[in-house]
Amino acid sequence: MRRLALSLVALLFLAGPAPAEGFVLRTTTQMLAQPLAFIFEGQAEVSALLGAGTDPHTYQPTRLDVRSMVEADAVDCMVALPGQLFTNTQIPACTWFLTRDKANGMVRNEKKRDRREEFLFIDARNLGFMRDRVLRDFTNDDIAKIADTQRICDAVEKSGAPMQIGFQRRFDAGMARARAMVARGDLGDIYDMVLASRDHVPPDRTFIPGSGGIFRDLHVHDLDIASWIADSPIEFVQATRAIRGAGDFAEFDDADVTKIIATTESGIPVSISGARHDARGQDVRIEVFGSKDAISAGITPRTPLLALDGPQIGINTDVYTGFIDRFREAYRAETTAFVDLIGGAPNPCPPQAAFEALRASIACERSALTGERVEVRTITSE
Repeated sequence: MRRLALSLVALLFLAGPAPAEGFVLRTTTQMLAQPLAFIFEGQAEVSALLGAGTDPHTYQPTRLDVRSMVEADAVDCMVALPGQLFTNTQIPACTWFLTRDKANGMVRNEKKRDRREEFLFIDARNLGFMRDRVLRDFTNDDIAKIADTQRICDAVEKSGAPMQIGFQRRFDAGMARARAMVARGDLGDIYDMVLASRDHVPPDRTFIPGSGGIFRDLHVHDLDIASWIADSPIEFVQATRAIRGAGDFAEFDDADVTKIIATTESGIPVSISGARHDARGQDVRIEVFGSKDAISAGITPRTPLLALDGPQIGINTDVYTGFIDRFREAYRAETTAFVDLIGGAPNPCPPQAAFEALRASIACERSALTGERVEVRTITSE
């Protein structure tokens, strides 16, 4: 939970007055730059560090890239973290604290000094200990050192800053419509939900040991979206896993094929299938069956399916090639929602959603290990 809390801080955007015209915005990807350019048209210079089509997982920033972000003067503090700290990636992470006003701003009636053209850098790369051969963790003393330097925990609590979790499936048009239809009662009583998540290309071997495993890396999104559409937390899970094709997973005690049978607190059965390789393309979809109607989200002409009866689906070559391609528009909507959140709109994906989905993912891991049905609420932060 300490690792998750630190990762949530990465989305922090400290409150402050609106920036003046002529300010500079630097984003990582084109998907972030495009909606921001539209929102701040005529007010800001917006550019992306990554070129079109660049995979953010393999991107290596240059000195010029880092310099351009610093020159935007929106960086208040940077904390360089050690590698292997997070379960979903082994690469060293860096937490950036951003602010819209570094010139004598007011935060909670406390006047801040003029910090323009300044930023604090905290080097925490050598902190922590190896919990096992692939995962690093912080001791309480390590956490205290970071907190004492920048009062991170206090700053998050006192700032009242908006914090949005990056569950992009909530912003997929089809899945958002499914939630709305269920909420209106269009489907009647919900009988069943069926989800599928299949990657087109298996992850690189170097990604596997720090990924957190297939349940936390892949199915955390399925568990969140099922709970969100049903408007009911996941209560019980029973999961299995196997290795059917990608041999590298066995070395790191992971799997490439999974099956989850879950039940929401409202009693809805949920079936989730997952795989690290789909030869045709990226396949992420959901079906919801009710007493009045049945719907699906994620089945389009680009879905990598070949129907053997009736009209064929996905027979063209323009299938989804990866998760970025599959959720391109959802990422744009997610970014716009975050801007709206900063402006005072309701939070579409609050931090509690991450904790609940993580608990359900860990319950799946426990179930796959023991072969037993696991109650999600038995997973605590200890």
